[in-house]
Amino acid sequence: MTSLAMKILLWACCHFAVESAKPNFLLLFPDGWRYDWDGLNASVPLKMPFMRSMAARGVRFTQAYVPSPVCTPSRVALATGREYDKCEVEAVLSNDIPADEPTIFQLLRNAGYDVMTAGKDDYTKASYIGYTVDYDGCPSCKRGDGRYRQAELGFDDGSRFIDKPNQFDMGDDTYLGTLGAYLYNQTVVLQNSSVTNAFAVLHACYNDQIPSELCNAFTYTQERQEDVVATRMAIQLLKERNRQKPFFLQVAYLSPHEPHLVTADMQAAVSGIVWPDPVDGTPGVAPGGAITANGQPNATFGRANYAAMLQNNDALFQEVLDEITLQGEYNNTIVIVSSDHGEILGDHGETGKDKAYQSSVAVPLIIAGPNVPSGITVDSPVANLDIGGTILDLAGIIPADGMTTQSLKPLWGSNASSSYRQFVSSGLARWRMVVQEVEGISYKYVRCCSSSDCLKEIEINGPGCDTINDTAQFSHALIDVKADPFDLINLADAKPHVVASLCSLLPSEGYVGDWTTNCPKAEVQELVQETSETGSTGGPSAAVWLILAVAAVVLGAGVTFFALHRSWRSRKSDLVAHSGTDVQMLGREAV
Repeated sequence: MTSLAMKILLWACCHFAVESAKPNFLLLFPDGWRYDWDGLNASVPLKMPFMRSMAARGVRFTQAYVPSPVCTPSRVALATGREYDKCEVEAVLSNDIPADEPTIFQLLRNAGYDVMTAGKDDYTKASYIGYTVDYDGCPSCKRGDGRYRQAELGFDDGSRFIDKPNQFDMGDDTYLGTLGAYLYNQTVVLQNSSVTNAFAVLHACYNDQIPSELCNAFTYTQERQEDVVATRMAIQLLKERNRQKPFFLQVAYLSPHEPHLVTADMQAAVSGIVWPDPVDGTPGVAPGGAITANGQPNATFGRANYAAMLQNNDALFQEVLDEITLQGEYNNTIVIVSSDHGEILGDHGETGKDKAYQSSVAVPLIIAGPNVPSGITVDSPVANLDIGGTILDLAGIIPADGMTTQSLKPLWGSNASSSYRQFVSSGLARWRMVVQEVEGISYKYVRCCSSSDCLKEIEINGPGCDTINDTAQFSHALIDVKADPFDLINLADAKPHVVASLCSLLPSEGYVGDWTTNCPKAEVQELVQETSETGSTGGPSAAVWLILAVAAVVLGAGVTFFALHRSWRSRKSDLVAHSGTDVQMLGREAV
């Protein structure tokens, strides 16, 4: 074989190997991360170089909505590829993910992937990773190993946690997941020379006993910070993975979810920086402004600590990717960054999530890697439920029956958005929401019961609406999310045709019934009036165009009939006139 032929053969073999290799996937998934604190918003002075690099080399989605703005349903919906009302986990602690529900992780494993997870996943949160059911069905499972139903969910390996608020639900010294077990076995020598463990230190810090004998700069260190531990466990999974297979790794960080506990180093990184105040806020609730580091951990619920956790996560993201790079897999790994829900963070005088505020239902979403274009921004509404569908699409895997997750890939293709879903949805308990782009305007429609204000006053676990029927009382809100990102102006009364259209898109088979029951109907007169007003949706809606078209056809038919009728009468008159003339002529000839 000639030298040239050998080179061609080697090139073809290498080229084929690269083209046919399945991509790896890294899903970085912090807890409680609002969309506009993604490190790319100039009004929030976060230092997040990893996120900036991701946006530069990938696709950034600025309107990514979660299936439900609370931890468990949101994560289960993504894992099962099904909308909130179909994922069969209605609330945070209602039940574990059903055993008969297929997951995207199972599909990846069946397709030859080595599937791993590290951190909080919430798929078996109701049973506290098997603790409350005595690890039923897993006789080899034990407290703290995180293996309960792990293989059944589709994972080959993992280090699974309980989240921050529930770490100590079963007792001050009863660890439940791998994080708790790890910390419990870390010996800490206190300044008075007594000995404890890092799990007890974390408990004291969560209770804001700072500084104290248990929680101080010497006991709650950067090495023992929860997300640092999750990162170390994720890197260990990468080191121990099956190198003969492509991999999927989910790293589910506990932060920036409350409590807003930060180490002394994390607080020092944001000291002196002025953070924006909440919009429509209440004094003292998640305040903005600057803080001054004091060399101790801090657990104040506030914007500085929220920022500190995000900047810490950003650095940890890079550490995971560095290990992938070290293994030579950087160029074949698709990285996806998103979250399970946002954080209201003092806006409207509230904290937490579970409501339809944009800061609660919208999260960051960036995808970067091989076969993903660079520097693209998508401003139209998308569902982060479709992370699963996108992974399956890029891996060449067909979704399981019943999965409604779709691929985001059409949005960065040559025919952007032509085959993507026409609207996205979210909801929880006593409210549902849809977002749809109408003539360039992204409208968010929220419908709720047992509330006069669907955004502010709804009681998630309050009375009413246990079952929707014809007597159910509803309220609603309509928001132009681009013009009004803080949900200050309810356009429902001013845009009845948009309300009617979007209400019809709500789920008809929800946990409590049909959310389209007694939806408002827009009158023809209202439709025509809406299209003529300044500030309308940019032109007549499809319904109005249809009405005008029908009217034009009817009018045209009438005009045509009238013209034909006049023509016929004219011709008849001419015939009569000609007939009379001919008779006269015949008479003259006879004479």
